[in-house]
Amino acid sequence: MSFWREMIKPPRLRKGGKIGIVCPAGGADLVAIKRGMDELRKLGYDVVPGRNLKKLAKTGFFSAKAKDRAIELMNMFEDEEIGAIISSRGGYGCMELLNQLDYEAIKENSKPFVGFSDITALLIAFNQLSNLITFHGPMIGDLLWIEKPEQAKKNLENLLNVISNPEPIGEIKNPSGAPYIQTIGDGIARGALIGGNLTLISSLMGTPYQVKVLNKIVLIEDVDEPPYRVHRYLTQLELGGIIEEASGFIVGEFTNTPKRPGPSIEEVLREKLSNKPSIYGLACGHGTYRLTLPMGCRAVLDAESRKLIIEEEAVS
Repeated sequence: MSFWREMIKPPRLRKGGKIGIVCPAGGADLVAIKRGMDELRKLGYDVVPGRNLKKLAKTGFFSAKAKDRAIELMNMFEDEEIGAIISSRGGYGCMELLNQLDYEAIKENSKPFVGFSDITALLIAFNQLSNLITFHGPMIGDLLWIEKPEQAKKNLENLLNVISNPEPIGEIKNPSGAPYIQTIGDGIARGALIGGNLTLISSLMGTPYQVKVLNKIVLIEDVDEPPYRVHRYLTQLELGGIIEEASGFIVGEFTNTPKRPGPSIEEVLREKLSNKPSIYGLACGHGTYRLTLPMGCRAVLDAESRKLIIEEEAVS
């Protein structure tokens, strides 16, 4: 039986609007952040750095204490002048914030929220607890601003188009030069997009913030993970009923995979996901090409044709 809950489409980001930059997880490279913010300003936007971005406290894994990171995030949502919020980077730490946020206030002050990697914890929480469409997309502190600035600009332009345009998004295609998309399991899947980083999805299992995937298309991607650990994470999802309940799977890139004897990432994916409509190689996540995906939007995945179509607009 199909189930659909109407999601809140945040107001579109307007040209020249204010964009808040937050550090909800780890600290970020200040050179990369400056380049990302400078590019936003060149494009005509007013950039509002969060207070943790200004000081980036040396507190172990994190940009600041959990309480301060939660306050920064809530301040950005509750500031009526902020038109969108983009994370500076991932790293580690967003799970600490999940029981410290006011999800009703976030719902009442909806706006585009962007990030990936560790930010997956927040993307899922805002989807499920604030009923808000969120955006799995590039971050302002991405090291690409140092390593491949021209591609970083293209990734940012794609993001801004998605969160500024109140028109149905349509087909999501890999850009020229990106990996070739492969079919892992045949079939057609329909449902809202959900998910993100595989490690975070697995880590949320058994908590009140566990991802709910019934009749949804699940995105997974990761970085620095050997195939045996990907197998472990997928086995955990399998045992938890996630794979059975999902409508289908979009597998992004698995980058910087350590070379070890044994099955490849592709072989692991085929073992675990071939009974579901699934594709592998969509250019999203930790690779050079970072497409923006609207999490919570209705989509159709034609795995045999390797096509992903977003059926609606992501912003209002």
